Amino acid sequence: MRNAYYSILWGLLLVVLDFRFGTFDVLPDVLGYVLIIIGLSTLKTIDRHFTISWWAAAAMIVISIVTFFQPVSSLEMSTAVQSISVVQIGWAFLLIILDIVMIYGICKGIIGHATLYNNQDLVQFAKRSLNTYVTLSVISLIALPFYLDLPQGLTMIIFITLWLMLFIAMIFIIRLLYRSGRELE
Repeated sequence: MRNAYYSILWGLLLVVLDFRFGTFDVLPDVLGYVLIIIGLSTLKTIDRHFTISWWAAAAMIVISIVTFFQPVSSLEMSTAVQSISVVQIGWAFLLIILDIVMIYGICKGIIGHATLYNNQDLVQFAKRSLNTYVTLSVISLIALPFYLDLPQGLTMIIFITLWLMLFIAMIFIIRLLYRSGRELE
């Protein structure tokens, strides 16, 4: 099980970290989602939530392949906030929903797996991590339509604040995967 959890961990890291040389994406998200799928394929037999997460990750692979060929300027944070459109908000909404489903499945699967091992500390950590991540993601969903009408400076502040908070929440999810790999053998 350790390798499965670590595969998901490395996959999430590849998705979260974005390294580019000019317009070339050195670590495309699709590689991260493939690692996540590999890990979830092993864990699907343990808990049905891992299967739910597997399907969300599979959808993200398809989306990652499509977005890999988009010009980088449409994906940069500075231009995304300044010239956001209704279509971009709809696309962001879909990505956030799929991300919530994937993280929900991973965390609920870990809760089920940790319960089998009677590891209540890990269960509680997984619940807190899940609640934090989902709450911040839902706030992001609610904020999306308002980006169209808010002044540019305020939009940038809200966007960066939510992004930083979600990044910290993702660190907790990654820590959860690391602990799961160590404690659920």
